Amino acid sequence: HRVAVDTSADIARKTQDDARQILTWVGAFAYVFLYWYLDPTVLFTIGMILLFPIIGLHQPILKFVSRHPEFFEQYPRWYQQLLNVTDRDERRRIAYLWLFLPPATRMIYNVNTPSFMHWMEQVLLTVNQNP
Repeated sequence: HRVAVDTSADIARKTQDDARQILTWVGAFAYVFLYWYLDPTVLFTIGMILLFPIIGLHQPILKFVSRHPEFFEQYPRWYQQLLNVTDRDERRRIAYLWLFLPPATRMIYNVNTPSFMHWMEQVLLTVNQNP
């Protein structure tokens, strides 16, 4: 009972879509917000000055996002490894014991993948039950 894991192409496509949506909404919000405070001709000029570099940098930004999806991951790096090496019951046990860790220890494990993997192996060896 393995969970379907997204491939790197799926993650890159989702990341590109997310980046495109964020940039669109930030641009729209900034334009509307500035419309209330600036003269329309000044706002139009600023919009035109910024529009051309944004159009020109659109493809390089998307290429960077697709080449380096690890910079834009939603979860810590150990999460993908966890999905690959454990089943659902093991992840439930790990999650239950994760809740008992102090916040400082959780922060350390979030940024230090080898330490988390070592802790995860210890948890699995400790609580693994043979039916």
